[in-house]
Amino acid sequence: MPEKHIPYILGLDLGTTSVGWAAVTIEDNDTNKPCDILKMGVRRFDAGVSGDIANGRDQSKATERREKRGPRRQTWRKQFRVRQVFRALQKHGMLPATESTDHDARHNLISELDNEIREVRGTGSDRVENHTLVYQLRREALDQEMPLFHFGRALFHLGHRRGFLSNRKTASDENETGVVKTGISELSAAMEDAGARTIGEYFASLDPEEYQIRKRWTARSMFLDEFNTIWNSQTSYHESMSDEARKDIYNAIFDQRPLKSQKRLIGKCSLEPQKRRAPLACLEVQRFRLLQKLNDLVIIDPALNKRPLEENERLLLSDA
Repeated sequence: MPEKHIPYILGLDLGTTSVGWAAVTIEDNDTNKPCDILKMGVRRFDAGVSGDIANGRDQSKATERREKRGPRRQTWRKQFRVRQVFRALQKHGMLPATESTDHDARHNLISELDNEIREVRGTGSDRVENHTLVYQLRREALDQEMPLFHFGRALFHLGHRRGFLSNRKTASDENETGVVKTGISELSAAMEDAGARTIGEYFASLDPEEYQIRKRWTARSMFLDEFNTIWNSQTSYHESMSDEARKDIYNAIFDQRPLKSQKRLIGKCSLEPQKRRAPLACLEVQRFRLLQKLNDLVIIDPALNKRPLEENERLLLSDA
C-alpha cells in the first residue's frame, strides 16, 4: 500500500466458508466515485457447522461431543450419589464396614451380603425369589422386623434409582402428554390395580421373565413415599435408627443440586449500566416497546409526503 493516505472503500462478501474483499480508491471529491482497485482477494476457511448449510439443516460440529459429554456427567453423578448412600449407611451401622468405598469394594460387599441373605431366607433355587431379592426385602420392610443389614441393603437398592423429577419451575399443563408422563401414569394405575402400597412392593410381586421391571418410567414421589413408609415401619424395631441417621441417608439419596444460575448471561442496560436488562415479558418493557413503535410510525400521504403522528393520533393508537 502507498505510504500516503489515499481515500478508499473496503467491500466485503461474507459467506459461510469464505470472505471475499476488495479495496477500491475513490475520487478525491464529493462524488466518492470508485476509480481504481487497490487490492482484492479471498480468504477461505472450514465451516463451523456441518450438514446441509444451504437449506438451513446444519448443526454444530460440537454436537456429537456435547451429546457424549452429557451421559458421562450423568454416570459420574450417579456413581457419586451411590457412594454417598453407601457411606451414610455404613456410618449408621446399616451396612458392614469396609476399608474402601470404591466400586470394587462396594460390589464385593453387596455380593457377599446378598449370598448371606439368600442363605438366611432359604431361597435356594427359587428363580423368581432370587431375581427379585432386593424387592422382596423392600416389601417385607413394610410390615415386619428385619435385621439392620437387611434393611440397609433394601435402602441401598432404593438409592440406585430415585425416579424422574422435572426441573420446571412452573406447574406443567394437566393435559400434557409424553413418553415420561404416560409411562408413570401406566405404572401408577398398575400399582393401584395390584393393591401395592409402594413401588418396591409392586415389583416384588412380578415375575421378571414375564413382566418388565427395569427400564420403566418412575416418579420421584414413588421413591420418596416408599422411603418414608419403610423407615417409619422399621424405626420401632431399631433404636439406632435416629433422626440424624434418617436425615443423612435421606439427603444422600434424594438431595439434588439446584440448576446453575444463568443470570450472568443477561446483558447490562444501556441506560443504567449497573443494572441488568429487564426480560421482554416484563409489562414495563412491553409498554416501552409499544410507545417506541408509536414514536417511530410516520404517515405518508398520497403525495408521498411524510409526517410523524400527532399527539391525539398517538393517544388514540395507544388506547387501542
